[in-house]
Amino acid sequence: MKNCSNHITTVFVAEKESFTPLNHSEYYLYNAFDQMKAYSENGEKYGYYNYDDAGQRMYKVTLNNILSRINALGNNVLEVEKLMLYPNGYINMNQNGEYTKHYYADAARIASKIGSGLSESINSYTVDNTKALEVMQNELTLLTGDTIENISCDFVQITHLQGDSCKYENALYFYHGNHLSSTQLITDINGDVAQAVLYTPWGSVISEYKADWMLDTIPRFLFNGKELDEESGLYYYEARYYNPNLTTFTARDPIFEKYFWISPYAYCANNPVKYVDPMGMEWEETKDKQKAEELTQNAQSQIKSNNNFIGRLEKQIDKMEQKGKTKGIESKKELISEMKERNAILEDGVKGLQEMGESKQVFAFKEVIRENGAECYSIRRDNGVIDIEYRTNSDAWHESMHNVNALRNPENYKFTANNVLGIRGGANALNAEHINVYKSHFSFSPSDAIFSWYGAYSLKDINSGWMKKAGVWKD
Repeated sequence: MKNCSNHITTVFVAEKESFTPLNHSEYYLYNAFDQMKAYSENGEKYGYYNYDDAGQRMYKVTLNNILSRINALGNNVLEVEKLMLYPNGYINMNQNGEYTKHYYADAARIASKIGSGLSESINSYTVDNTKALEVMQNELTLLTGDTIENISCDFVQITHLQGDSCKYENALYFYHGNHLSSTQLITDINGDVAQAVLYTPWGSVISEYKADWMLDTIPRFLFNGKELDEESGLYYYEARYYNPNLTTFTARDPIFEKYFWISPYAYCANNPVKYVDPMGMEWEETKDKQKAEELTQNAQSQIKSNNNFIGRLEKQIDKMEQKGKTKGIESKKELISEMKERNAILEDGVKGLQEMGESKQVFAFKEVIRENGAECYSIRRDNGVIDIEYRTNSDAWHESMHNVNALRNPENYKFTANNVLGIRGGANALNAEHINVYKSHFSFSPSDAIFSWYGAYSLKDINSGWMKKAGVWKD
């Protein structure tokens, strides 16, 4: 069953063949911001969730419905089983004050370190919570001022991580994931296996070594590296929750119009082996993301190389001016201007790649085998995905820049009868587009043969004359 916002609110379980209802039902409750606030299983187990203003989960509470009897009189009450706090993505804390710190390499969680927790449990039931208040106050450290005058740091070799007590910290665990970032192994500081997990393609756990390992201390980061909520069996994907048993999300995709040809509840276009969905909003093929990151890194590397060259030229100019020499200074300054212009073009290209990733249009990099000199194209599939053909990274960058321009100025572009990306406005507009993109291509990889073969050694050389020699000019 769904509500008016197209969120799944009720799930009934039935026999596979006869569809006879079983005594099992699940209920989901949402707030005005389309965030799941509560979960219930048969009215026996409950989950309650709260979020910050950015939509990130701040805490979750697991409750059990129990029957309490006093003098033969019974009453159902909800008892808190577990509480987990999430101050930020780097730390979580349970109701006992036991905390876990997380370490990342880019967006991938690679390790977790367990802290000791409070010296006393704050769960004791006392009048006015005085005991809990005392414990919390004793743990607080007040700063006497709001300014740190001096910071002293001695550089020494790091042999191990130190915890808050400045003692050797051995409660450190490392995550080993697969190509989908799903946790397969967790090892301790000695390299021994603490936990091992096997999944179905859709994320259900089919085999687990030490399933109860640190269950109440470290959240279970499993499929895609996402947290599995024990009370509901759902994975938390930030934008929405995923049910691996039903292989669907519990809520409609917030940007469902981007994938108009599939169900807005489908997980990764029903292909969980090929795609990942980092935020629960838009799926991506791991190779496409890797190719975009590779292009970005190559561009940034070229920018760094250009900056180093600029630095050397500036030092040479300074020495020449100190010695009163003027011959050759002007040419060096022109070369510096050239390098800065290339960097500006590359920085805009990197920004364009980010815009492609954030847009509602879906792109896919498609490696092709072509003879040298044969063109690559951007081709739109029947489902709307645009394939960016490439043989080399230079091709991938070149075609990506065409798509960046089309994203920024869609009124100037069109798809031909063969679904190939083209440009409106005739030969003049097409030639201007080619000059713009070839300048970006040259900035990305100035050593490509197409430039030296036809006499392009700087940005100013890429003009109508060069294009005619290269055979890309249209009359």
